Amino acid sequence: MTLAAFWVHTVTVETYQGQGSSGPVFAAPVTVSGFLDTTVDLMRSGTVEEATDASSMFFTDPSNAALFTPQSRVTSSDLGGDGKATVVKVNSLTSGGLGLPEHVEVALQ
Repeated sequence: MTLAAFWVHTVTVETYQGQGSSGPVFAAPVTVSGFLDTTVDLMRSGTVEEATDASSMFFTDPSNAALFTPQSRVTSSDLGGDGKATVVKVNSLTSGGLGLPEHVEVALQ
């Protein structure tokens, strides 16, 4: 079984391309398959106040890595709530000669 067998969710990503004269600029939406792990984290502010922070991790094929730059917009009905999130971190995991599954982890908030 390949890792792709687990890509059971889809998201739409609008890749952040920078700032324009009217604000943020995004590429046209692209639909991508992957695995969406929705989590809720307990965060602490600088004043030690507790706050619940909804976040998710999206796992996808390495060929999709360039789509998920920080500040990109992601939409999926599987996210819950309004179905919208922002990319905050991207990690491309390659195994080199180990033969392990290669994938991209995308942290969403």
